[in-house]
Amino acid sequence: MEQHSSGGNFLLRLNGEAWVILEHAYLTEATTYDWKYELNNSLQPPSILFCGLQHFPHRLDERVVYGQLTTPFYSGQVSFEINGLKYDSYIYPDTRKMTEEQYQLMLSDILEEASLCFEHSNIETGIEADQHS
Repeated sequence: MEQHSSGGNFLLRLNGEAWVILEHAYLTEATTYDWKYELNNSLQPPSILFCGLQHFPHRLDERVVYGQLTTPFYSGQVSFEINGLKYDSYIYPDTRKMTEEQYQLMLSDILEEASLCFEHSNIETGIEADQHS
């Protein structure tokens, strides 16, 4: 079955950038997007679900409703449901996110540095801590 088209009625953008239709949106995890839905023949606001959560419009201008959505801290396949029709999309990883290899390298650096700091601190065994520390 072919992917539905939002018909250009549902558009997304990052703050200050150009509006793009849902099918052309490049979604990144943990990012807030503005959305707008252009009402054609209906005066009723759209029913919009993203990742299973209802998204309500924030304001209504003449024949256009506006809102915001924040993508989860997750990358992978997601779906929108607009007025009962399902649209699949994809959330890409945040470029600031560490890979597992980078994380392991960071941990080894921290442990190596901690060992050196402890070695040169002149702290001897027998450190005591009471219940309030």
